[in-house]
Amino acid sequence: MEINNNTVVTEFILLGLTQSREIQLLVFVLISVFYLIILPGNFFIILTIRSDPGLTAPLYFFLGNLAFLDASYSFIVAPRMLVDFLSEKKVISYRGCITQLFFLHFLGGGEGLLLVVMAFDRYIAICRPLHYSTVMSPRACNVMLLVLWLGGFAHSITQVALILRLPFCGPNQLDNFFCDVPQVVKLACTDTFVVELLMVFNSVFDGESDNTVVTEFILLGLTQSREIQLLVFVLISVFYLIILPGNFFIILTIRSDPGLTAPLYFFLGNLAFLDASYSFIVAPRMLMDFLSEKKVISYRGCITQLFFLHFLGGGEGLLLVVMAFDRYIAICRPLHYSTVMSSRACNVMLLALWLGGFAHSITQVALILRLPFCGPNQLDNFFCDMQQVVKVACTDTFVVELLMVFNSGLMNLLCFLGLLEVVRSILDNEDRIINKAGTVIAMLDIMERR
Repeated sequence: MEINNNTVVTEFILLGLTQSREIQLLVFVLISVFYLIILPGNFFIILTIRSDPGLTAPLYFFLGNLAFLDASYSFIVAPRMLVDFLSEKKVISYRGCITQLFFLHFLGGGEGLLLVVMAFDRYIAICRPLHYSTVMSPRACNVMLLVLWLGGFAHSITQVALILRLPFCGPNQLDNFFCDVPQVVKLACTDTFVVELLMVFNSVFDGESDNTVVTEFILLGLTQSREIQLLVFVLISVFYLIILPGNFFIILTIRSDPGLTAPLYFFLGNLAFLDASYSFIVAPRMLMDFLSEKKVISYRGCITQLFFLHFLGGGEGLLLVVMAFDRYIAICRPLHYSTVMSSRACNVMLLALWLGGFAHSITQVALILRLPFCGPNQLDNFFCDMQQVVKVACTDTFVVELLMVFNSGLMNLLCFLGLLEVVRSILDNEDRIINKAGTVIAMLDIMERR
């Protein structure tokens, strides 16, 4: 794969963790100790599994591969970092940076998929013990291993291909101790919106806009009056201490009572979890701000809060539609209820609504990451509100706002139309049931009179 013709940067300067020589030496010692424990430890696990005939179960097969991936991942970063701590000039070549990026994402992606495979192995062992030897046969294990390696490779090659398309013709300082994707993208001398958007959908992209100099936002809150702040603090604390334990009590009751296994209770438990999580994203920080003089939130913290607010909010809206559909089937199609609302169908619906919330949220965050923030940083709210954040961007936000309105409007419209259709269907079916019942009663009355 060729390097972009417009790239004139041949090396990157790694600024590292700190410029203090004393702290560098201290960190060097600590990292050296950890590395000399991690590397031999992982190889000892591999050697033990390979040499012991009793450790042939799939779990140990995957554990050996996990140890290999972990050792390889640490080997990509730690040795070079240790060398840089002792050298004055901390540089890495362009090709070396691309190579490091490739292996970091290759091994990291493979490790994430391997953890999923190991969780699946435990699921089969616990829930399907009679089928374990068939499902987790040596051939199946090798196929799973091949798939996760290919998955890590596909993820990594996509990231690297996107980086290779970018020209680097100016700044070359990376504020890190290794080649990190967000830091590298920031140095590209071109518009990186499309690249960042593609990276968002390939992995959770952790970066800031190229032109962003704002590192934190000031939250103005609900009021500047100290007395009203204390009053609101007490009220919110009371409500929060009712909502959070209440939702967890619902979840605990549903999980512990064998009689509450119907799909309605399954979705109700998930709704309680979403509601508790949503309140947890906003309330604790708001309560802390009421008691502090300086109400600030970092740029990254604001982006994180925005992501989870839209993720959980979007998921909760879709969950209400699913719960309405469940009641529609129970009322209007009672004979088909056990088939339509089977355990598998419920899990698929749950997965779909989580993915829907994620797609909605990641789109909103991707649009925010595109905006430069270089001046005002005051948000007239007690949390990071999308509209307030967009207002302080130092560029024309018409297109971004239009896309955000379309994304949020589409989500709300889908939820509203879904609920409306379910209510209409239930009312129509109730009318038919009442009409049929009226006809039957009339016929019985005529027969009795005869």
